Amino acid sequence: MEKLKILFSLLIGVALITATSCDKDEDKDEDPPAEKKCYIKKELYDDGSYSTFEFNSAHKMILAKEFDDNGSSDGITELTYEGGI
Repeated sequence: MEKLKILFSLLIGVALITATSCDKDEDKDEDPPAEKKCYIKKELYDDGSYSTFEFNSAHKMILAKEFDDNGSSDGITELTYEGGI
C-alpha cells in the first residue's frame, strides 16, 4: 500500500511538470503589426491663423504653409534633405 501511494504521488508530480512545461507563447512566425505613425497635418493658433504640413514617403516634413485668420497664404516653407538626413 505504501508503494502505491509513492507511485501515485510520482505520477501526479510527472503530470504536473508535463502540464506546466508546455510552451504557451503564441507563434513567433507572424509579423508584428505595422507601426502606426501620426503626423500633425494642421496646427491652429489662438489668433485664428493656422499652418499646414506635408510629409514625404520617408516620413519627413517637406512643406509648411502658413495662413492668416482669413485663410490667405502668409508664407510657404519648403524643406529639402541632403546627405541621408
